[in-house]
Amino acid sequence: MTLEAGKRYAFSAESKEFDPALRLSFANAEDEEIATDDDGGEGRNAYLEFTPERSGQYRLRVLAVDDSMGAYALHVRELAPLPAPQRPAPASSSQIAFKHYVGALTRTDGEVRGRRVDDYLFRFEGGKQVMIFMDRETDSLDPMIEVRAGTDRYSDDPIARDDDGGDGTNALLIFTPDESGEYLVRATSSGEDNGFGGYSLRVGQQP
Repeated sequence: MTLEAGKRYAFSAESKEFDPALRLSFANAEDEEIATDDDGGEGRNAYLEFTPERSGQYRLRVLAVDDSMGAYALHVRELAPLPAPQRPAPASSSQIAFKHYVGALTRTDGEVRGRRVDDYLFRFEGGKQVMIFMDRETDSLDPMIEVRAGTDRYSDDPIARDDDGGDGTNALLIFTPDESGEYLVRATSSGEDNGFGGYSLRVGQQP
């Protein structure tokens, strides 16, 4: 088929008798593959959306995922262009002030379930989002953050926990406390093998 550069196309292969797949390629001797799909449609049906960078002849192939055979319906349609990206004016804006802390997990720190921990006590307001970053300063540490009720230091059921939510193996935890009060932020590691080293901690709450 002939496709035009810049236009959006949708291809679907539907069958009740076998599991269809789609393969899109340039219609030349090299048969260079551009895109494939197996179950992008409803159920086991195949579905592809494609916007060619250049006009020309393309080959769309319907095939079975396994050795099964049967009837199928192939649909090709042109999609409307996407509207231009919006540049909305914000309804409001706010700034979060972060407090910065520097620490290190060592063999002299407290130990809970085989992991060294540093516990920090904060007062958070209920209903306002809290953001906590824990970044490693040494490669030997894989940071993990836990948030607990202010008096809960020993259970294995924190209010919230994050291991790798930040960049790389760093931790990033976002949560909203239900009630105002004291909360314990625990800086720890994901395990014993990578549980020692320096870190920086940033804690801030929505104003």
